[in-house]
Amino acid sequence: MEFLKRDIDTCAKIAHVYEERPQPIQTMVLDHMLARIQRTHDRRKACVFVGEPGIGKSTAIEAFRASNPGCVIVIRLQSKVTGTQVLQMLLAALRQHNGKPVGYITNATAQVVQQLGWEIQSYGDDLPRDARPDLFPYLTVIFDEAQYLTKGAIDALRAYNEPHYFCAGTFPLGLVFVGNDQMSLENRRGDSVLDAAMRDRLLYTERLDYNFVTPDDIAAFVQAHGITDKGAQKAIVTRFSGNRIVRSFRQILRFVDDCKDEAGDDPVTAATVLSIATL
Repeated sequence: MEFLKRDIDTCAKIAHVYEERPQPIQTMVLDHMLARIQRTHDRRKACVFVGEPGIGKSTAIEAFRASNPGCVIVIRLQSKVTGTQVLQMLLAALRQHNGKPVGYITNATAQVVQQLGWEIQSYGDDLPRDARPDLFPYLTVIFDEAQYLTKGAIDALRAYNEPHYFCAGTFPLGLVFVGNDQMSLENRRGDSVLDAAMRDRLLYTERLDYNFVTPDDIAAFVQAHGITDKGAQKAIVTRFSGNRIVRSFRQILRFVDDCKDEAGDDPVTAATVLSIATL
């Protein structure tokens, strides 16, 4: 159970960090993901986003959680997760979300499923399964770093996203899977983590590459991190342009920090950017 404690504790720490952060920078990835995750949530459906590292996927997740307080659970994975393990993680997260201690979680799958049913019903104000669907609250569970989910894990979760009256809980949970390019979506050589039944129910299956990071996104990001000189901004945008350039915001931030170190107490200018770019 150490993996479970580690991942749940990590989620709590991440949530605390994001609560202290300012408003996210408006980017194409943020707008694209927010709109689609919101529709998925409102319709109690499932969706998948696969994207390059550093383009703002996790930022979009936290922005969505902030705009839907109290009805979003984010589970960030760090290692491969099986069907039973993902249900254990979901149970732990639901207990926390319902204001309860995580406590002991059994390895017996049948008991985990039973206890999940109790927690979902508790979140749903103890409404019975046969109550009208519109009376139930909304709850969406987002799995960040979803490339660590095995096919068995996604199969186990699918039962909780079935239509009302057919799902494993008293009402269907929205499910959002966000992973990097290691997450297989296509059914090549039978290696996809998504079987035909799961692919058929997905509201969105999106692949986000570095083309989603626009020059305007880079300029806004650079300005938000303290480089206000327009010439310097343009030079950094040029530095991270081109079809084969990795437009990761993490890499852009490292470059911005190098420019600031080079400039010292002076403002970063286009000349500063050029001197770093040619090192």
